[in-house]
Amino acid sequence: MRPIVWGLIITVIGAVLWVYFSVVFALIYGLAGYSFEELPIIAKLLIIVPGLCMLFSLPISIIIEIIQWIKRKLRD
Repeated sequence: MRPIVWGLIITVIGAVLWVYFSVVFALIYGLAGYSFEELPIIAKLLIIVPGLCMLFSLPISIIIEIIQWIKRKLRD
């Protein structure tokens, strides 16, 4: 599959997981009176990593697509 397709897939999966973990941990820890700074490190990672995947996977895949296009152009 092309890098752009993988970028779209990872963006969608990252968005779904980011929303899911944000809501779950907000309900669990928010109702108990915790703030984001007081969350366990694993909970923070489960919120931050999918968010970063959502934000950066599509631009990275576009850059890879452009690099492949340039290499194909130079080869021909």
